[in-house]
Amino acid sequence: MICKSEDDFYVILKKWLNKLITNDLCINLDSSISSIENLISQKYKEVNAAGGLVINAKNEVLFIFRSGVWDLPKGHVEDNESFGETALREVEEETGLSALELKQELTVTRHFYFSKGKWEVKLTKWFLMSTIDSGDLKPQLSEGIEKAVWISEDQLDEVLQNSFRSVRESLEIEKVLRAER
Repeated sequence: MICKSEDDFYVILKKWLNKLITNDLCINLDSSISSIENLISQKYKEVNAAGGLVINAKNEVLFIFRSGVWDLPKGHVEDNESFGETALREVEEETGLSALELKQELTVTRHFYFSKGKWEVKLTKWFLMSTIDSGDLKPQLSEGIEKAVWISEDQLDEVLQNSFRSVRESLEIEKVLRAER
């Protein structure tokens, strides 16, 4: 969808948030990214988070299963914590995995969700990580995580059918990175 004005942007976004538009939504504005960020921050509280796309020695990807959806481990940035520190901490907390190595930042995603009676937008910085840890994964049950598992490349398509767009985008970037190696 193309927006010609700020009003168009808010009308389309509100319809999507109220589920009047049910598809994934990509909005193109006739302005810069910083203008879009300013429009969103004026209306919605932004929450910062970080997460990890973790690959083990078998080239498997770490996934968590929560609320009926496959996801990558992520969580909110705490005070005086960098995005990279957050990503490492959250992966460890949500999966019990240790011996993580932060490789590089992959991408930044934003998604909207309803919390405590209002819409928020979560900015998540995703990082590529590796590990040599082959210990048992321990899903963080207190956070509603039912499973933490390693997914092989031949299982990815099936898992991604039941995942968030931001997860699919992060993995597309990883495929490009692997091709360049």
